[in-house]
Amino acid sequence: MPYQDPLRKGKLSQGYLWSYTKPWAEVVFDFTPTRSRAAPKAFLDGFAGHLQTDGYVGYSSLFETRVDARIGCLAHVRRKFFEARRETEDSAGTALAAIQRIYRIERRCRDDGVRGDALVAVRQSQVMPILQELAGFFAYLEPKTLPQSLIGKAVRYAIGQWPAIRRYTMVAEAEADNNSCEQTIRTPVLGRKNWLFAGSVEGGRRGAVLFSLIVTCKRLGINPAEYLTDIITRIPTHPNSRITELLPRQWKALRDQAAAV
Repeated sequence: MPYQDPLRKGKLSQGYLWSYTKPWAEVVFDFTPTRSRAAPKAFLDGFAGHLQTDGYVGYSSLFETRVDARIGCLAHVRRKFFEARRETEDSAGTALAAIQRIYRIERRCRDDGVRGDALVAVRQSQVMPILQELAGFFAYLEPKTLPQSLIGKAVRYAIGQWPAIRRYTMVAEAEADNNSCEQTIRTPVLGRKNWLFAGSVEGGRRGAVLFSLIVTCKRLGINPAEYLTDIITRIPTHPNSRITELLPRQWKALRDQAAAV
């Protein structure tokens, strides 16, 4: 996310927009002028739950004392094998077919409303054997592939991520991938073609707040324009002790209650 840098006499510097979200629900964006690992570490200071991420090395410091808190992303593994089909369709195809079996199980559970302990039980009994098969397949492929080949990179990436990916089967709230988080970036990326850059670091931070509200509204089925129009007019007189009523989810619940009366 480019921004105008006063230290460079108005020239553009490269900033970054970080996305933190619950699966398919609220999202919070954080703007920083660098991609330093200090950014997510500061943002998540005090956070004690599980965290699902891709394999970016900048996240490693988040798990120095909580290795078991990290959950990996199967979609990133799949993507690399999909790219490797150009080199070796057989090996890449075998991995892709196994991953597709996992997604079918996840889709069936979602359609049937399987949640909580029941979802963990299905994953342990049906998904974990597939993950174990894949782990053995990757171990077989590793010495037979060149590290810099597409299939070699896919295999080594998968092996490095596999402990964190297996962990998703034990956490009911987790998904097989972090696509939910990746999709939150679409709105800022599409908008950037129009507004091009932020006017300053502070402008980037303010933009992150607005993106947080707008994208959250979209994910909760709220019209962002209607929401923003309402809360902007109410903020000057709304009691600080009830400020949470203006958050999108609470705002929607109160509107639905009023409409039902």
